[in-house]
Amino acid sequence: MEIALFRLGDPALAEGQPQPVTGRALIDTGASVTCVDREAAETAGLSIVGSGPMTSATHEHEIVPIYAGNIRITGFLEVETRSAMGANLRPQGLIALIGRDLLKNCVLVVNGPDGSGCTTSL
Repeated sequence: MEIALFRLGDPALAEGQPQPVTGRALIDTGASVTCVDREAAETAGLSIVGSGPMTSATHEHEIVPIYAGNIRITGFLEVETRSAMGANLRPQGLIALIGRDLLKNCVLVVNGPDGSGCTTSL
């Protein structure tokens, strides 16, 4: 899925401001919190609003930055997040993992056999 990251309240950017970063995202129903690639977040001008421990299959209590910004997923949703954790996602070709913190606002229907699906923001 195509995704764009950009600064809070800044979808139409003025000259000289950071431009939205676009790339691929993965819906991760096993992730409690949405994660964004650190490099992409910095390029998009997302604000660091804190730090916290991230626990995952490959990391145990790694302290990472927490970003605030807007996430626009084409044909899916646009949402403000103030708690996206920073991660190194570029090696997987991703700029974000969409976790249950954002998915709780959506209805996602997937038809596995024919590969189709639809989404609705609540």
